Amino acid sequence: MVICLLIWAIVATSLSAYYYFKYREASAASLAVVDIYIDYGNGTIEARRGLELRYPNCTAYDALRAVAQVKVRVYPSMGVYVECINGVCEDPAKGLYWLYYVNGKLAPTSCDSYFLRTGDVVTWNYTSPPW
Repeated sequence: MVICLLIWAIVATSLSAYYYFKYREASAASLAVVDIYIDYGNGTIEARRGLELRYPNCTAYDALRAVAQVKVRVYPSMGVYVECINGVCEDPAKGLYWLYYVNGKLAPTSCDSYFLRTGDVVTWNYTSPPW
């Protein structure tokens, strides 16, 4: 009886350790650490460095929502379009809109479709489009 309990304890401990390390590796793989900047176009820039996004498939939209209040419009065929960040809204009359860049390049897709990786730098600019 004692031998059975001892074997059970060893097996249970081994399985626990196996699943602990397996979960820890999976958790680390889904973690993205990014920097995010919000440039209001008037000399004010908010920065959040080392933002940890702790869930799988984190997007530029997820990062923005983690640091700011956001108003969006959703287009079913295209994705999320950001209208306002922290109360600063687009102004079509002045040609000012919220555009986002990842690692210095204008993003090629909607912010809810751009998946981030550790080390990415996301910058939201309140500016005129370059086109």
